[in-house]
Amino acid sequence: MLSFHKMRIEGFASIKYLEFDWGAREMGITIISARNGSGKSKLINALYWALFGDSISGAVGMWEHIRPKEYKGTLVEINFEKDGEEYKIIRCFEYKGKVEGRAGKNGLFFYSGGKLDLGRDKKGVQSRINRLISYSKELFLNTVIFGQKQQRLMDDKSSNKKKFFEEAFEVTIFQDAYTRANNLLSKISGEFNSLQSEEKALKRDIANYKERIEISKNLERSWHKAHKEKIKSMLENIQDLEQELEDSEDSKNDSIWEYEDQLKKLVEERECYKNVEKEYNECQSDISRLRTDISLDEAAIKGCKKHIAVYTKNIETFPDVCGECGRPYTKKDKEKATETFRARIDGFNRDIKAYTLAREQHEKQLLAKIENLSSLNQMKKEYLDLLSKISALENKILEAKKDTKLAESLKSKIEREKEKLIRVKLERYEPEPGTKIEDLQSKLDSFTKKIKVIRKKLVKLQVEINRVNFAKETFSNKGIKPWLFNMLLEQVNSRLEDYENLSGFKVVFWVDMESANGDIRVLVNRYGTEVPYEDLSGGQQQLINLTTIFAINEVVQETKPCGLFIGDELFESLDTTNVEVVANILQDKAQEKNIFLVTHLLDFNIQNSAIVRLENVNGFTTLLS
Repeated sequence: MLSFHKMRIEGFASIKYLEFDWGAREMGITIISARNGSGKSKLINALYWALFGDSISGAVGMWEHIRPKEYKGTLVEINFEKDGEEYKIIRCFEYKGKVEGRAGKNGLFFYSGGKLDLGRDKKGVQSRINRLISYSKELFLNTVIFGQKQQRLMDDKSSNKKKFFEEAFEVTIFQDAYTRANNLLSKISGEFNSLQSEEKALKRDIANYKERIEISKNLERSWHKAHKEKIKSMLENIQDLEQELEDSEDSKNDSIWEYEDQLKKLVEERECYKNVEKEYNECQSDISRLRTDISLDEAAIKGCKKHIAVYTKNIETFPDVCGECGRPYTKKDKEKATETFRARIDGFNRDIKAYTLAREQHEKQLLAKIENLSSLNQMKKEYLDLLSKISALENKILEAKKDTKLAESLKSKIEREKEKLIRVKLERYEPEPGTKIEDLQSKLDSFTKKIKVIRKKLVKLQVEINRVNFAKETFSNKGIKPWLFNMLLEQVNSRLEDYENLSGFKVVFWVDMESANGDIRVLVNRYGTEVPYEDLSGGQQQLINLTTIFAINEVVQETKPCGLFIGDELFESLDTTNVEVVANILQDKAQEKNIFLVTHLLDFNIQNSAIVRLENVNGFTTLLS
């Protein structure tokens, strides 16, 4: 049994400070009456907020326009009992005060057996409270509290009705099982899809590595083919060099023999010209000498002629007196001197003849030498040409003999090529990084092993998916759940039959098996005729909602017994007759629990009920009695 006791409120909406005991009486009806706007609904909202941390309507903090200077924030404390154990909840909102030495702030403090629960965070504490109370917010609002402006069950959507009944009948296990199955299915499907993605990636990797292996094999085959071609090309090159060497040797010997034969003939021919150069030089020397002699002859002739002129002039200009002593010359002296001069002139004339004759002889000799030189010059040219030919042949012979170096070069080249060939034959294929077939094959084998493991896992996961799918379908709206719901709704329908005579309406809940989600439908019947709920008057709808809540409350109490029922303006829109009907129902129920009726009707009273009055005093909700 869940029962509520003392509640302490600080700074909640219009409540400055208020203490209220929900368990002041063990059972019976307590009427909480107050004028409109006095804050009577805030009392219910404070209880609801303390339990669940949510407001039924409006803000929880004290209204700013009435906050006193000493305002610390909001704090609600509720004491309750469950199955003989005592508990306490203190919930704060922006509370600046202390809660047993701890900062209040937005804290949630839960006490069990007088001890504060320190082992959880706020969310964890709330979860423990929910489990302990065993009411969700929605179920508490529709079975423990019937408040004005709340969403009525009859007005609610089918999905919300379903959720409400699931909790009311404690068959959330089916939804939990469905949710767990669905979550497990999502998890397994996620693993399955992840493995499938991994499998696809591995397939791509395997295809890629197979292609890379094939490319590597082609590269290796191409290398071996190129290697063979290279060896073949080198062998052919060596053969060509050896043939060139052989041809070179043959050609060299033939050329040397031919050149030497030609040289021999030219050397023999040169013997015929061996004195030409000497004769040519001697002729040139004779020509030079003769030209000098002719020049000397001409100079001698010129000198003689000069002397003759001098002596002839001396004869013509012989003086009369001696130039040295002044002695006059005699005729004899003049004749003797003239004779001497003439003798000398004759001598010079003889010399002229001699020199002239010598010159003529020299000139004849010179002409002969010049003619001879011209002939010798031609012979010299022929001789020099012959020497040039001999020199050329000798050079050719030397060059031909030097061709042995070419042969040695060819031999050396052949040896180098052969050594290179040996090295090339020893070469082995070295793959580029990342193209080694063994490594690629090892990686491919690794991928193949992995994909086999993944495929085994996929098979197992597929089996698990099928199993979980079966469980999901079993607990779904298409499985056993709708049938069980119908059985449980029959309990509510059975209780509603007890209220039919009082309300005049027959209300039946049932599961629509044909709907996609197993929706819950409701039927309202009056005097054997189906009546749409929307077409009823406000008072009729209120009466149906009340009897429905009472019926559901009775079913819920069997599994979630609670010693409290709060009705906020239950009699809204009801006529006098229906007020009496509801009052009689409440008096009957008050024999088992505490019922609190919140009303704005100040003169409202029910037999044997207690009355608590609230009043708005200076803007604050105040408890008068």
